[in-house]
Amino acid sequence: MGKAYRANWYRVAADSLTGLRLIIAGIILILAKTEGSEGFTSVSLLCLLGWTADSLDGHFARQHGFSGNTWLSKNDRTVDLIMILASWVYLVMAGFVAKWLAWTYTIGATLAGLYFHSKLVLLIVESLPVLAIPIISLSYVPNLGYAWILWAMIITVLDRKRLKIRIEILLEDFSHSRQKRVV
Repeated sequence: MGKAYRANWYRVAADSLTGLRLIIAGIILILAKTEGSEGFTSVSLLCLLGWTADSLDGHFARQHGFSGNTWLSKNDRTVDLIMILASWVYLVMAGFVAKWLAWTYTIGATLAGLYFHSKLVLLIVESLPVLAIPIISLSYVPNLGYAWILWAMIITVLDRKRLKIRIEILLEDFSHSRQKRVV
């Protein structure tokens, strides 16, 4: 198997995992409409699958030297946001989060993102919607909540080098965005 073939295979795998997250987001929205709170376990498992796919797609894309860009690879962050919004909408429609709180938080988060233009600020404001499913899992379906904790520990260990780089990039980005505001 040639190097170019392997690189292409990994790109296809990465794009497939990114595409899977779009499908998962759609299923979550369908469950929000059809199942409500009864679908929580399914939604939590789908989110777990989606965020696992997110970790793996990045690994495939980075580790195997594919330098070309596809629509999905260019829009990976957008797919992340679609997953986040789908789970947030589910939580609201299922009654886990009050509508007024969701709207207030979403508007505030959007304004903060627009004002700061910082990846770090975006990461901070998206943390509540991302962490809401695992946190609710701990009280609603405890074993699933424990699975989320185990998953987070495993991902942290497996992706520790990238985590350090991400933190450095985020801090540099935030510092840069603050400097632009001061000048």
